[in-house]
Amino acid sequence: MPSLKRVMAAGLLAAGGAASASESESWPQWGGPSRDFRVATESAPWPERGLPIVWQRDLDEGYSGVVASHGKLFTIGRRGDKERVVAFSADAGKTLWTYEYEAPLPSFMLTNHGVGPRATPLLAGDRLFSVGIAGTLLCLERDSGRLLWRRDLVNELGGSRNTRGYASSPLAFGDLVILPVGGAGQALVAFRQASGDVAWKSGDFASGMASPFLVELGGEPQVVALLHGAVAGFEPASGRLLWSHPHGGRGERNISTPVFGDDGRLFVSSAYGGGSRVLRLEVLSGRTEVRQLWADEKVRVMFTNALRLGRHVFVSSGDFGPVPLTALAVETGAVAWRDRSFARLNLVQLGRHVLVLDEKGSLGLVSLTAAGLTVHSRMQLPVDKAWTPPSVVGRRVYVRTNTALFALELP
Repeated sequence: MPSLKRVMAAGLLAAGGAASASESESWPQWGGPSRDFRVATESAPWPERGLPIVWQRDLDEGYSGVVASHGKLFTIGRRGDKERVVAFSADAGKTLWTYEYEAPLPSFMLTNHGVGPRATPLLAGDRLFSVGIAGTLLCLERDSGRLLWRRDLVNELGGSRNTRGYASSPLAFGDLVILPVGGAGQALVAFRQASGDVAWKSGDFASGMASPFLVELGGEPQVVALLHGAVAGFEPASGRLLWSHPHGGRGERNISTPVFGDDGRLFVSSAYGGGSRVLRLEVLSGRTEVRQLWADEKVRVMFTNALRLGRHVFVSSGDFGPVPLTALAVETGAVAWRDRSFARLNLVQLGRHVLVLDEKGSLGLVSLTAAGLTVHSRMQLPVDKAWTPPSVVGRRVYVRTNTALFALELP
């Protein structure tokens, strides 16, 4: 049977080598060490008052996630017409360095749901890569914040002009950093990490807002990307398009990262008419064959993440109105249950349990099975909007809201 698995992206980082910090002590990219929102950290039930808040601090506006390594935290925010990449100490939240640059909002961008930034940075070796709301790609020195190089995905390369701005988080592969850019021949673009030079361009799809990730099929790595109007697979070293499958709706609003299982099933979902589907990917005679197992327009993941556990996928389903946590059978799409105990939420697997954070600031430790939701612990954070998935580094949980950052300690 062909080899089918998620690739450990942390082991495929920069030419400087994989991160030296242990997996449990780093969160180097969107989705964590393996880019799939899973860590081995276990948590006992929480104290009755909830997790202790070790420290908290104000942030510039934004929805970018927090990445962490070597005792430092990094994120990006916006203040007025400028964007700022900021490094903090993990122990106390003290600012270590800031890199600021002019970033006027494009005239075509809608701002009623915030002015970003939305993309989570990437740590690769001793470099930090960040992307602003208007498509400014920066490579900074991790420890000092010194600018190493800069590219403009929209104005320089002619990338897609998304009305909600740029949101895809960078992906590392070998000495490359790979990003959706959009447009004829450049659905994905790979840049050399050391110089910013373009290594390859591929694909004719416009850009959505989802972040690409790595899988292994038939013993070979592939980049899977949910783009405008389709989900597709690319050869990461060359950019060669390996396969694609239509995924409709308002494609520029394809936001949620698809979920891939070791059985070759790929769950894809978006709101605004996109719906959900599961594709079976299999390598036969050197080619990736794609077969749709099911599709359902009623199940719609807007901007939160999905998590697969066993034979079910767990998602917040819905674009407007009620957004119940929903359990779907991977093979058939049948709904096992719906639960409204939380508002729209993001999920991170913590060993045998799942950490959930809903958009109203309710943080919980739960179990998710085909039989239902079990809440073990729950607390309320003093926030008004929490749309960013939490980051878990060792026993620390970092929760970013649109204007603040909280560091909490797991028992």
